[in-house]
Amino acid sequence: MKYKNLGDMFFSDKNPEKVAYKYTKESKWISVTFKEAMEKVEQLVAALSTLGVQKGDKVAIMSHNKIEWAYSDYAVVSLGAILVPIYPTLMAEQACYILNDSESKMIIVSDAEQAGKINSIKDKLNYTKDFYLIDCNEIDKSGQWKRFDNLYNQGKSILQDQKDLVKDLINSVKLESVATIIYTSGTTGEPKGAVLTHKNFLSNIESATKIFAFIFTLKSCI
Repeated sequence: MKYKNLGDMFFSDKNPEKVAYKYTKESKWISVTFKEAMEKVEQLVAALSTLGVQKGDKVAIMSHNKIEWAYSDYAVVSLGAILVPIYPTLMAEQACYILNDSESKMIIVSDAEQAGKINSIKDKLNYTKDFYLIDCNEIDKSGQWKRFDNLYNQGKSILQDQKDLVKDLINSVKLESVATIIYTSGTTGEPKGAVLTHKNFLSNIESATKIFAFIFTLKSCI
């Protein structure tokens, strides 16, 4: 394997000013460079680790396609925790089952609609204690949801004193460590979690990279 784990891949040397992501906000396209993305993820790693998220802990995310989804994914796997994505189209009871079955200690949701689902089943959650909302202008009146964007500032402050924190966390994650648990739709019963390791993903990425390189070589010869 070229990389030690997914965090090592994400933070590997790249052209810092090259565009990594593009997303829309208020009908406008916004570009995010590799440098900007890595800074955001690094801040999230530091904040989550200080909040007590450790290796092997599960962090759930229930969100539509958003840039924060990508940041959260890389932050969670970089510190050795396990991401549990939940389809935002699922009903509250289905989300409740996944949160309890995976033993997720934290959940990140995109908006008030998803927060409302979780609010309706909070008293049934056995492990989930921390609740974060991405769209901060939609924080509910219960006061139990925390602002996701505050994590960036928390992480930035932590990194001023612990500059090697993220690097050390990434270096401690093994190839065989679990990166994510992806649940099936549960059409024939309760959803079942597919466990995928860092090695699973890196193997697929490296294989795909070789195939694309071969295709580009063929095209250049035509």
